[in-house]
Parts: sequence; structure tokens; C-alpha cells
Amino acid sequence: MDRRVDRHRSRLAGPTTWVDERPVGVALARTVSVGVIGLFVAWPAARLIVSAVDATAARQVFGSERTWRIVGFTLAQATLSTLATLALALPGAWLIGRHRFRARRLLTALWSAPFALPSVVVGSALLVALPDSIERSMLSIIAAHVLFNVGMVTRVLGEAWEASDERLEQAAATLGASPSMRVRLMLRILLPELASLAGLVMALCLTSFGIIRILGGPLLQTIETEIHRQTFQNLRIDRAAVLALLQLVLVGSALVLTSRRRSGASTSFRSLVPMPRWIGRFIIVMLTTLTALPIVVLANRATRWPTPTNNKSRGLQAFNELRAITRGSGLLNAPIASLATSIRTALFATGLAVALALVTVVGANSSRVVTTIASLPLAVSGVTLGLGTLLGFAASPLDWRSRWWMVPVTQGMVAFPFALRVLRPAYDAIDPRLRQVAATLGTNRVTTFFRVVLPNVRGPLAAATALAAAVSLGEFGATSFLVRERSETIPVAIGLLTARPGERLQAQAAALCVILAAMTMGLTAAASMTGRRR
Repeated sequence: MDRRVDRHRSRLAGPTTWVDERPVGVALARTVSVGVIGLFVAWPAARLIVSAVDATAARQVFGSERTWRIVGFTLAQATLSTLATLALALPGAWLIGRHRFRARRLLTALWSAPFALPSVVVGSALLVALPDSIERSMLSIIAAHVLFNVGMVTRVLGEAWEASDERLEQAAATLGASPSMRVRLMLRILLPELASLAGLVMALCLTSFGIIRILGGPLLQTIETEIHRQTFQNLRIDRAAVLALLQLVLVGSALVLTSRRRSGASTSFRSLVPMPRWIGRFIIVMLTTLTALPIVVLANRATRWPTPTNNKSRGLQAFNELRAITRGSGLLNAPIASLATSIRTALFATGLAVALALVTVVGANSSRVVTTIASLPLAVSGVTLGLGTLLGFAASPLDWRSRWWMVPVTQGMVAFPFALRVLRPAYDAIDPRLRQVAATLGTNRVTTFFRVVLPNVRGPLAAATALAAAVSLGEFGATSFLVRERSETIPVAIGLLTARPGERLQAQAAALCVILAAMTMGLTAAASMTGRRR
């Protein structure tokens, strides 16, 4: 009995964090996290870089005028999309961060839902909604990127604004500062968060694939779509590898240049600054309209079915036609079969992403190596990951490209950073005294994890699961490289249908988009609502 008491006392006398008290479990967690991410993300990227070290292919790529036109367009559309997104997100962030009103939580969840929408859904919606004169232009691409990212930026920046110390604003007002000056003051305080979000949006726009493929057409190409073209149309994997390396440098540079240490902010104050009702209503209407636009447009298109008299009848004929293969669609299975494939794949990918996120948050404490490796999936685009997987798992003993589980594993790697972003703050916020009490009572490691840790992250865990499922369902870039015949996921089927001419095929693509959008938006809204509960 005395030995047990002494052992428990020695535990309490040591470091205060649970991860340091159990070094064996932490070492195992770090090994698993680094091993999985290293094998399925770092190895494909490294294999791609090795393939890119080809002097002939590099001279051909960098000596081509087409390459520099593509690079210039990629940077231009990403920069303009980022600036437009931040400009539209700032009013909404100010609204939810500095004012209390009914349905604030519901609106925040609704606005952030489009971020998990598949890019092919957003692209297809604007392809239907925009006039023919601008449907395949830089303007349409910027509009799609804004629609895709504005809700996410609004929510994250709004929460940071809510957590900032109100006393600075009050002091500025006491000294006679105007409202516009006080807003500029808060923007300077939030500059690290704003810069971080700008880098994230820039990276997402640089690696955008589905939107560019649908709205760019044959003339407007980015590095991401050019990688796909060089791989499948020109069969020049060496040139695609050089382009992927160039893209990796650009995305990494954007993330590094905009990453700044976030300053700690007091969470004890929340502003109740009065605001004219018409301004708040205008912001709510504007962001809600942007959020609802994809579903409304696609639902309208999906219910208009062409008739022999060249008219369009209203009904659910497009949804009914999903049960059969339409001539000229390019699909080898009925479109509705892609729904079952997507659900099966997403279940596996979600389980992997959430489990890996849990393991990573346990092992990443005070480890810069684990933290750096965990952030790698954000810098590697879906197309780069898919191409790297084709090259990295082509030879024995890693000849896994034809295995059924490669697609869900790759989707899990894409969804992993989003699950980690939700779980990491919740795990770090657990009071270390709870673990100390469990250790004092003689609880072993496994029991402490399931009885202490998991109950304290139950809400964020559910949110991370829903968000990872939504991202997995909508993943298109990497899946387009790895999917096999008769096993297309919904985004791949939508991409094939959208690329073919014909009113019926376009209506079926819109119907699939509505189904997929409803699923992902529902999951993301559930994640947002669940993650904010305490």
C-alpha cells in the first residue's frame, strides 16, 4: 500500500502534463503519427521531387512560354480571390465577433458550411448561374473561390475578434477615436490571424482543381490542372512532376510568409457595441445568399428536364435517371452507384483521419518534428498527392496502387488536417489536474484516456468526425488520379458528366451535385453546432 502511495506521489511531483507522465504512450503515438503521415504524404511528395530532378524535363517546362503564362494566371487568380474573400468576410466577422443576437450560432454554422462543399459542386453551380459571357473567365473563378472560402474566414476571424480584449476599443473611444479608427485598431491587433487566414486561402486557391477544371475551360489553366493534363493527356509524368514541385514551392512559400505567432488574447470581454439594424441585416442577407446560392441554383437546374419539344419540364426526372447509365456520359456504372462508393470510402477515410488526429494530438505535445510533419498535408495539394501516390507506390514492396484501400487512405490524409484543427485546441484545454487525480487513484493509461480524455473532447470529436466525413465525400483532386473503372465517387462522376455536352447529362450532374451538397452541408453544419458546445 505504501509503495502504491509513493508511486502516485512521484507521479504528482513530476511534470504537470499527462503526455510527459506517460512517455511510452507518447512515444508510441508519435511513432504512429509520423509513420502514417510520412508513408502516405511525405513519401509520395518526396518520390515526386526525386522524379522531378530531370534536367531535360525541367528545361522543357521552365523554357516554355506556356508555363509562365500558367504560373502568372495561377498567382493572379489566387491573389485576387484571397483579397476578395477577406474583403467580404470582414463585415461578417465583425458582426459575429462584436455583437450578440439570436441565431448567431446557427448563422455561423450555415455560413461556414460551403467550405466543405466539393469544388465541383461550387463550380457547377456558378456554371449554371453566371451569364454565358463570363461563365468561363477569371471573374467566374474568383467568384467561385470567394463562395468557397468566405464562410470559413468569417467564422474563424469572427471567433478571434470575439476573443480579443474589448478594453483597447473602450480606451480608444475614451480618447475620442472614431468608429472607423477603432475598427482599424482591432484589425491591427488581429493582423496575425488575418495573415494566417490569408495564407490558408491563398494556398487553397493555388491548389484549386475542380473549380478551375469546370470554370476555366481549355484556355484558363493553372498549375494544378496543367499537372493533370500533362499526366493523362500528354502522358508526360516527368513534366507533371516538375510542375508539382514548382507548385509545392509556391504553396509552401505562401504558408511560410503568412504564418505568424498568434498573440494571446483575453477572453473575458465581449463587446456589445450598438450597430444600426439595417447594417446587420444587410450583412446577414449577403452572406446567407452566398451560402444558399449553390443549392438553389443546382436544385433549379436539376428539376428542369429536357423534353422532345425542346422545352424543359419541372420534376424529378433527373434524379430518377441516375439509376441507369446514360449514353455518352463516359460512366461505366449508373451514377447513383457512385453514391454508395462515396459513402463506403468516406467511412473508412473518416475513421482513419479522426484516429490519426487523436494519436497526433497525444504525441505532438512540445514536439516540433511531429507538429511540422502534421502540417505537411496542408502544403501538398490533392493533385500532387495523387500523382505522388501513383509514382511512390508503383514498385514492390509498395505496389499498392490497385488496392481498394488506397483511395480512402488518400482521402483520409486530405481530411486529417481539418480533424486535427478541431481536436488540438480541445485536447490542449483539458485541465491537467484531472489526469493527476486519475493517476493518484491508480488508473492505468488506457482507462485514463477513455474515462478522462475522451469525455472532455466528446463534442469536438463529433465535430471533427462530421467535418472529416464532409471533406472526404467531396475530395476530387487526388481521387481523380486513383479511382478505378466502375468505382467512381460522386465528385468524379460529376466531373465526367459536366465535361460532356447534353442537357440530360448536365441535369444529372446537377442532381448529383444537389445530393452531395446536401450531405456535406448537413455534416458541416452539424460539426459547427457540435464543436461550439461546451
